[in-house]
Amino acid sequence: MTADEALTEFTLFPNFPMELQIKIWKQAIPPPHLVRVNVQGDIDHIRLSTNTSVPALLRASKTSRDTILRVYKTSLESGDRKIRTDGNNDILVHFGKGLGGYYTNVLWVDYQKMD
Repeated sequence: MTADEALTEFTLFPNFPMELQIKIWKQAIPPPHLVRVNVQGDIDHIRLSTNTSVPALLRASKTSRDTILRVYKTSLESGDRKIRTDGNNDILVHFGKGLGGYYTNVLWVDYQKMD
């Protein structure tokens, strides 16, 4: 392999013991962040969306998905869409537009973590 060629996969990873793989996946879980939630519709037909990307660990492998879902337990569901979050660390924020312009509401924050 030359210096100009980029590695696209690590073929030895599946040979690691499962305990080591899980430790590596845990280290790859994204840090706490703000999750922007957009709410549209009326009281009878609410639709949620976000511009927060889906964590890559949900799609990398079954083991990575199982590992991140132990942390990303909280999800907001809207139709067939789920917005997955770390309910203990992420902050959900609603951005909207009202009569007076744009506004922001904090939907969820774990205040126990703010000591």
